[in-house]
Amino acid sequence: MLKEIIKYKFFKTDVVVPFLIFFVTSRCNFRCPNCFNLKNLDNGKGDLTISEIEKMAPTLGRLLWLALSGGEPFLRDDLPELVSLLYKYTHFRRLNLPTNGYMTDRIVRTTEKMLPGIRCDFGVAVSIDGIGKDNDELKGVPGSFEAAGNTVAELKKMQAKYPHLSVKINTVVSQKNMDKLHEFAEYVYKNFAPDFHAFEIVRAQPKDSPIQPPSPEQCVAIYKGIRDIWKQYKQYEKSQSLLTNFLAKGLYKYLHHVHVTSMKEERQAIPCLAGQITAVIYEKGNTALCEMLPSIGNLRDNDMNFSNIWKSQAADKQRTMIRAGGCHCTHTCFQFPSVLFNPSLYYRIIFN
Repeated sequence: MLKEIIKYKFFKTDVVVPFLIFFVTSRCNFRCPNCFNLKNLDNGKGDLTISEIEKMAPTLGRLLWLALSGGEPFLRDDLPELVSLLYKYTHFRRLNLPTNGYMTDRIVRTTEKMLPGIRCDFGVAVSIDGIGKDNDELKGVPGSFEAAGNTVAELKKMQAKYPHLSVKINTVVSQKNMDKLHEFAEYVYKNFAPDFHAFEIVRAQPKDSPIQPPSPEQCVAIYKGIRDIWKQYKQYEKSQSLLTNFLAKGLYKYLHHVHVTSMKEERQAIPCLAGQITAVIYEKGNTALCEMLPSIGNLRDNDMNFSNIWKSQAADKQRTMIRAGGCHCTHTCFQFPSVLFNPSLYYRIIFN
């Protein structure tokens, strides 16, 4: 992947937007109180159709990363066709497919249908936030922990046949579960044996929400604990080289520092490259440069042509605002690529 970044940065390849987040549906069988997209979840009516996605896909150019989102992506009956279309036209090098893991049979069956035709780093990330009843309470769904564990186990079995599949666990950290993080992480490592265990601090919540983020001071201790947890894992990314995995240690440590600085000082702790290397497409066609910013246009209003929106005056105006530091956030999905695609920050990765 480092080679792809260097080629894009210095040799201006045909990659238009390296990192795309695509919300493929607004349907979800959960209503997690810590979900940043909770207010937008519905029955899926109005989601982009497969024919609309087929029309849009050639206008995206080539992708390096494709991260699907929702809703629960596996609730789309045509998910294999959707992913296949995007792979055909964009040749993405890495796929991240999150799930709450509740529908084990459906998730496994759908994943197995996709794997033979998608020959790239294919990552399925199962969301688990605690052990047993702790997870069920955080998700608001009884039996969610057991189901997610079964999904991880069944997906791991598939790796013998499909070595390009990685199975990860994603955990959202909040005031509710931060004190049990080490106990939980040890349980995950011993009982689930995922390829990696990722942690994300919950985004800012309404004051009346039962789920609140840790303070900046608490985050410092939490991040140190997370890095201790990661020492159990030999690799940060299953398919990456020893050099890449070595550098990942410094990258994550630096990102933790960036996150805390952003929280404390309420500013961009690093130059944000949202809108230069990242884009977001929502399930009903709204398109944005970042999940934290307003839409700059709707695909349905632009004949499903992503390039028209990407090159629009609205996009340029928002890019100017971002470059000027007019917004800030602690969203890892945008801080992570902003570091990776900024060689002037590499010395900080090596230092860390």
